[in-house]
Amino acid sequence: MHEIIRKGALFILCTGTAALLPAGCTKEEKPVLSVDPAPGTILFGAKAEESYTFRVRTDQTSWNAFSDQSWCIVTKDAANDTFTVTARPNDAESAPEKAVVTVTAGGAQPLTITASQQGAEYAIYIGGMYLDETTGRMLPCYWKNGVRTDLPIPDGTEADTTNPTYSVSVSDGSVYVGGSYYISDRNNIIPCYWKDGIRTDLPLPEGIRTAVAGAFLSTVSGGSLHIIGSLLPDDGAGWSNCYWKDGVLSDLPASAKNGYLVSIAAAEGAVYIAGAYFDDAVGEYVTGYWKDGNFTGLDYPAGATNCDPSDIAIPDGSVYVTGNYDIDGSSFCCYWKDGVRTDLPLPAEIWSPYGHGIAVSEGSVYVGGNYDDKTKRISCFWKDGVRTDLKLPEGATNMYLARLAVANGSVYIAGEYATEEKTTKGFLWKDGTWLDFGIRAKEYSFISLTIVKE
Repeated sequence: MHEIIRKGALFILCTGTAALLPAGCTKEEKPVLSVDPAPGTILFGAKAEESYTFRVRTDQTSWNAFSDQSWCIVTKDAANDTFTVTARPNDAESAPEKAVVTVTAGGAQPLTITASQQGAEYAIYIGGMYLDETTGRMLPCYWKNGVRTDLPIPDGTEADTTNPTYSVSVSDGSVYVGGSYYISDRNNIIPCYWKDGIRTDLPLPEGIRTAVAGAFLSTVSGGSLHIIGSLLPDDGAGWSNCYWKDGVLSDLPASAKNGYLVSIAAAEGAVYIAGAYFDDAVGEYVTGYWKDGNFTGLDYPAGATNCDPSDIAIPDGSVYVTGNYDIDGSSFCCYWKDGVRTDLPLPAEIWSPYGHGIAVSEGSVYVGGNYDDKTKRISCFWKDGVRTDLKLPEGATNMYLARLAVANGSVYIAGEYATEEKTTKGFLWKDGTWLDFGIRAKEYSFISLTIVKE
């Protein structure tokens, strides 16, 4: 009796042979080699969670088992006459070439086992809003692979169209969306978040009864939801910066309260917030980021003006921040990696460049951005400093990149464009191809982009 172990299951295969020959006859016996279970095809998922163990039976003095593909791993246990076949995780969307596991023993006929692995599946999440033609309201939502999920808000309210974010995070199977909604008859913005479609309104800081404008960004790390926001009170007292953790209003560093916040990220238990604060001693804003409350400044060239950060990410343990600045009549986009600035090339005589969205994949740095060539708004991205402009979709007059992501070596860009009919529509671009999500709403916006390997 022999056994194969596959994900905890026990398979039993009985083997036996008998040969009956006429009396006085002899027959030369062939070398014996078999495996239990019998050779066939084994399948691995993209996550490579499976393992297959085979028992070898042979009358030869030694045996061996090996694979002809690097993704398929064979581990031999000579003491127990078994070998186990496992696989490396597959991040690619396509399946790798089939592997052949060959078992040999002396002069016996070799045996082969074929191994296949599935390609990875990626889910594309886009946060945004759409026009409900029945009520005439813009409503918040997110799309997963083109399927829309509405984010409930109270009757009589609508999506915040002034500074919308609707940033999507996925953690442990739950979908989080940070954002806000607008009570039009009271000119009031309510910050909130949704977890799996259930809305939680966020408390306002003491002394603020209502806010007439706001901008909110979120991220999830270690099972906790982190949200930053800026609120403009109705009393005109000026913008107030806020930070919520799991829905609870938490303290910001003193310097972060006196400035502006643009992006948040979390990694390995630390929270990073990009922005700037006003330094009374020098009479100007200082750009940088806070890590767990400790501020790190970012350098700009001497004489630079309009120095603004725009995004922060921690994709590989290093801190990346995107930004832009003006100097000597020219405008620049740039990014910093652990404080070292890299300028990104732009055409001459352009207006309002804005770098936004950063990703790192296989050692290459990708940055998304927008600029105005004095006739229209153009979206672009840089890969290791080389710029690629996106062509306007058919019927578009302007476009705006909201977010960039890289998955399996492909570049995805989500944003929105203005049409000749004066409406706004979202776009999703992948490696030079416009992807059709099948959305037929008269007007809709794509504001955030998250790609998750499932």
